Amino acid sequence: MFAGTRWVLLREIVPEGSYILARSTMNLADGGMQVIGYGVGGLALLWLSPRGLFLFAALADLLALVNVRLGIRRRPARAATRDGNSVGRDSVVRRTAAMNWRLFRSPVTRPLYIALWVPNGLIVGCESLFIPYGHSGSVGHGAVAGWLFAATAAGMTAGDLLVGRFVPPGWRDRFIGPLRLLLAVPYLFFFLTPPVAIGVPLGFLASAGYAASLPLQDRLIRHTDDAIQGQVLGLHANGVMIWQAIGALIAGGVASWLPPAAAMGTMAAASTAVTLLLVPGLRRSAPAASNTPC
Repeated sequence: MFAGTRWVLLREIVPEGSYILARSTMNLADGGMQVIGYGVGGLALLWLSPRGLFLFAALADLLALVNVRLGIRRRPARAATRDGNSVGRDSVVRRTAAMNWRLFRSPVTRPLYIALWVPNGLIVGCESLFIPYGHSGSVGHGAVAGWLFAATAAGMTAGDLLVGRFVPPGWRDRFIGPLRLLLAVPYLFFFLTPPVAIGVPLGFLASAGYAASLPLQDRLIRHTDDAIQGQVLGLHANGVMIWQAIGALIAGGVASWLPPAAAMGTMAAASTAVTLLLVPGLRRSAPAASNTPC
């Protein structure tokens, strides 16, 4: 609920046509704090126990909640009956399930959701193997995982900055295909178990491909009614989290049979295959296609 509310609230606050830039800015904040957080967390462990560090993080979350409570004014609920009363809880659940099914059944929005969830989730599976990859005999350097996590967070930040701030709106759709391939193809080189000096830049380069999500989300917004935007974006956010978990689970299963580097390459190959299979379906939501909202 929080994810859907946050993104539709962002769309309401920013001027018309500025959602992608605003979403990119939010992603930059998230990615920047990941980079800072890894560094600060590592340094904090010199003085704090892991339990103390978790307590510190919980207090930071509490401050964030206070900021949300005091910094965002009240807004009317989107779902209401004709007489102005709030929709009942059971009715909300039924309507949510029906709308989710409608969105996923649509030949226009279904490929968009799959493109936003599955290839990205499989690459998150690659990232979930950074620690065993760093401790594998062929690499044998535990610090590799930290460098890879920092590099991928920085790459995601750089990609969002370039696409959200510098690529003209009319050009963003043209970058969807190349960026989606960029997300996976660099990890194919991990079949060769690259050294740290090559593996870290490959992780940075690949994570810039996450920026394909920005124009894909823009397509979702353009092909759905304003009245259901919160649910549209909430379904997207939930699917991303679910497929991150599925990707990590699949990667762990593959890594139980293959070395970590080969497992990462296998996940990248699967992501590339899904990306290529989705090309025909995504043509239905391309700018030249009908913009009839769902």
